[in-house]
Amino acid sequence: MSSRIIGAEDLTEVRPFNLSEISGEDTPPDEDSLYGDDPAYLAGRRRGQREGFRQGVETTQKQAARDRARDRSTAEQSLGARAVQLAAALAEQFAALEQSVADEVVDLAVELARQTVRKAIAIDRDAVVTVVQEAVSSLIDERSSFSVQLNPADLAQVEDAIGAALRQRNGRLAADASIAPGGCRVISPVADIDATVQTRWRRVLASIGRAQTPGSEVVDE
Repeated sequence: MSSRIIGAEDLTEVRPFNLSEISGEDTPPDEDSLYGDDPAYLAGRRRGQREGFRQGVETTQKQAARDRARDRSTAEQSLGARAVQLAAALAEQFAALEQSVADEVVDLAVELARQTVRKAIAIDRDAVVTVVQEAVSSLIDERSSFSVQLNPADLAQVEDAIGAALRQRNGRLAADASIAPGGCRVISPVADIDATVQTRWRRVLASIGRAQTPGSEVVDE
C-alpha cells in the first residue's frame, strides 16, 4: 500500500466548511454579520435599545405605582378600621361619663329637694291643711263618712282651719302618731287615700326613676 502526503502548497482550492453543509441544513446569518457596520442598522439598533429601556422603565414605574397604591389602600383601610374602633370606644366612654354626670346631678337635685321639703314641713305648719283638702277632694262619694288621720302635732292646726267644713261632709279628724307631720291619710268605706309625706316623696322619686334608699327619707320613719 502506498501513501501520499499532500503539502499545503498543493492545496489550491480550499475553503472552510461547517457542519450544516454536511447535514444539509441552512443556518441563517446573524444581523451583526450582515449589517455590522451599516450606520442605519446601528442607529436603528440604538433606537431599539433606547425604546426597550424606556418601556422597561415605564413598566417598572407603573408596577411600582400600583404596588404603592395597593399598599396605601391597605394602610388606609387598616387606619379607617382602627379609627372606627377608637370612635366607638370613645363614644361608649363619653356615654358612660354623661350618664354618670347625669346621675350625680339628679342625686344632688333629689338631696336638695329632700332638704327643702324637710325645712318646709318644719316651718310652714299651714301646708298640712292644703294636703288634707286635696286628699279629701279625691273622694268620689261625697255622701260617705270618712276620717282624716293626722300627726297629733297637726291636729289642732287642721281643726281650726277646716274642721267645721269636714264635719259638714261627714268627716272627722283622728290623731295618729305613726303619720309624720305634714301628711295625712283619708279613710272611707270605699277608699284609702295615702297622702303621707313618705308616700308622696316615694312617688316623686319614682317619677324620675329613683328608688328610696336608706338615708334618703324625707322624714324620719
